[in-house]
Amino acid sequence: FGVFDGIDIPAGEKEYTTAAGFHHATSLRRPGGKSVRLAFGASSGARDSVTVYLQVPARQPVVPGTDSVYILGDTHGEFDAATRILQQVKLIDAGLHWIGGRKHLVFDGDMMDRGADVTRLLCFVYGLEREAEAAGGKLHVVLGNHETMVWMGDLRYTNAKELSIAQAYGVAYPKLFDIRESVLGKWLITKPAVLRIDNILFAHGGVAQDWLAYTPKTFDD
Repeated sequence: FGVFDGIDIPAGEKEYTTAAGFHHATSLRRPGGKSVRLAFGASSGARDSVTVYLQVPARQPVVPGTDSVYILGDTHGEFDAATRILQQVKLIDAGLHWIGGRKHLVFDGDMMDRGADVTRLLCFVYGLEREAEAAGGKLHVVLGNHETMVWMGDLRYTNAKELSIAQAYGVAYPKLFDIRESVLGKWLITKPAVLRIDNILFAHGGVAQDWLAYTPKTFDD
């Protein structure tokens, strides 16, 4: 989930081989179109894939006309717990795909820090957002203080496993979520700190009286 830079991708598919090791990297120039599918794994074995969306959605602090709304807060890299809850309420299936139809799901801040699977959780939510939208539903992300802490380089609550990902690539951990360069960072920075869905206001940790003069839109501006 880094920058597309380096070499052109011809029409169709292109395969790149990386050296054996615990991490793999290649570079390619940003392709045209709205998205690109990246498949990875050993050429002779099972492969996984991820779709990277090349057009970042606009921030949307006010959402009218919803169906049911489900809320998860402080998921803190607990991928297994978060997905198990979503399965129990029938928003995702056993394959972790959206089955919630027109329902809305809010991740109300602090997906980062503490837990061992922050990157995995963010990648999951990144893809599920598009699946929900395609089904007529919606997945919302509200920023919390721990997202801001990571962006500012405050890593006192960052899990050692998460830090090892950045160490393997030889970069500082916040670089994985850089708002100018990384796919996940560019996506996260479009998310509001205050969200209103119909007559429900969402804000991680609440809204202090000093901010009551603002609407979600003016606060976002």
